[in-house]
Amino acid sequence: VGQYMERFYPTAFVVPNIIPENDSLYIPSTNRNEGIYFAPTFKHSAWTHRWETKAAPEVMKILNLLKKEINAKIISLNNKPLNDALKIKQGSEIVIDDLITGSYHISSLEGLSMGKPVLSYLDERTKFILSELSGSNECPFVNVRLEEAYEILSFLLDNKNIIKEIGKSSRKWIEKYWSEKILIRQYVKLYEDLLDNPEK
Repeated sequence: VGQYMERFYPTAFVVPNIIPENDSLYIPSTNRNEGIYFAPTFKHSAWTHRWETKAAPEVMKILNLLKKEINAKIISLNNKPLNDALKIKQGSEIVIDDLITGSYHISSLEGLSMGKPVLSYLDERTKFILSELSGSNECPFVNVRLEEAYEILSFLLDNKNIIKEIGKSSRKWIEKYWSEKILIRQYVKLYEDLLDNPEK
């Protein structure tokens, strides 16, 4: 898929990671949303692994500081069934994905679909691939490095109207550029090419 993995396979056909954006668990919540959602699969430090990290210790340090200073609600969980995790994320206000590797993950796409501001750091290669797959020159993420996260989160939590506006833009981007109906065409084309030109 067109995330960090694609750079390891230079001759591969790159495809998008599709999410069911109209499923009830992937749409914006109509209830009150609150809290910063951060649920890394691994607890590795930013400096111990190249790709299998979301800088959990470093991000949690920032989140705990925000909790202490402004009583920010922090939602951090591990090993929850997918449906439970999606429901919890759906009720959050902001989603943090990967601030360290230069890639995004399916968690980012879920957050965009739910109409959240999604903080993730995309390097130039990942932004290029995202643009090629989506046909959009607009990066839908709040493109933030780990070092900038505290300042950005503080600003967002102090400006709820901006959180809502970014969230609306997130959902609109998914509907316009990353919907199942649009992206499935790339898979159809791939299989047609395989049938017509298997030697390629």
